[in-house]
Amino acid sequence: MTGASAKPEIAIRIESPAKSEVQALISQSNGIAPFEALNAPNAELLVARMDDRPVGWVALIDQLRYGEVLGLVVDETVKGSGVRSALIGALEAAARDVGLQRLAVSADGIGDTVSSTFSQLGFAPAPAGVLEKYL
Repeated sequence: MTGASAKPEIAIRIESPAKSEVQALISQSNGIAPFEALNAPNAELLVARMDDRPVGWVALIDQLRYGEVLGLVVDETVKGSGVRSALIGALEAAARDVGLQRLAVSADGIGDTVSSTFSQLGFAPAPAGVLEKYL
């Protein structure tokens, strides 16, 4: 038997941005998404948890013809554990569930690192300064 411990499971579910522990995680994102947008009727906030602790989030805003992606924030303590990919997988499934066929994220001001991350997750540059992915 080795001394390695098993990785905690990543659980992703839709949660309210009003929950205090979720608010704390959102507040670490430096205003990347206004609370009002996350709490809107057309928004779904997907929260990743490990050992029941919120460790990441992404939001899907249903814009009728496409899904707008807000966020994609992962706690520094769990980077590299698959949380980011799990969140995008759950986001894609949520978009398909409501009949959306395209996801888009604004590329304005997101920086090269975040743009590279979305590219690695299958998003491609599109007109009007967005990165998009067809589902």
